[in-house]
Amino acid sequence: MLLLSVCSHSLLLHLSDPRMVPPSNYGSVPPLDAEAALAVTREAMAAQDGALEELSASVAGVKQTALTMEAEVRDGNEELDTLGGGVGRAADDVRRQASRVRAPVR
Repeated sequence: MLLLSVCSHSLLLHLSDPRMVPPSNYGSVPPLDAEAALAVTREAMAAQDGALEELSASVAGVKQTALTMEAEVRDGNEELDTLGGGVGRAADDVRRQASRVRAPVR
């Protein structure tokens, strides 16, 4: 969505420049010469570069967040595995003790 926004933003910059509109639509606007067309293209590319740098920084931030979340989930899973083993042993101990209590006294 953001990339589409970046592309449409540069397109709007490109189309909003009166030098890029055909003379038939603007009347007295002369057609672009090669240097003017190059300048307009450079401006559009510079704007696009800035938007892409912002996008790159955002993606890097999302990547870092995802890596942090992955590490936390991995640690949580290890803790759950440890806890699960302890709970299993405790349940076995409770069953053994319960069977001793039910056994007749001699």
